[in-house]
Amino acid sequence: MTGPAGPKGATGQRGSRWNVGAAMTGTSTSNTAFTGSGITDAMVNDIYLNPSTGNVYRCTVAGNASAARWV
Repeated sequence: MTGPAGPKGATGQRGSRWNVGAAMTGTSTSNTAFTGSGITDAMVNDIYLNPSTGNVYRCTVAGNASAARWV
C-alpha cells in the first residue's frame, strides 16, 4: 500500500551544460577567463564548443564571464 505524497522538495542545482559559440578561442591548457563569452552562470564541468575551430573547453572555476575559468 502506498501512503500520501509528501511535500515537494527544493529545486536542486542544475547539471553540467553544453554551450556553443565562437567567443572562446585559443588552445591554452591553463585556466583562462573569456570575458566576451556572454555566459553568466558557468558551473564547474560545463562544456563550451567552438564549432569554427572544433575546440572544446571545460569550466574549472564557476562564475560569470569575468570570473569563470576554462581549459
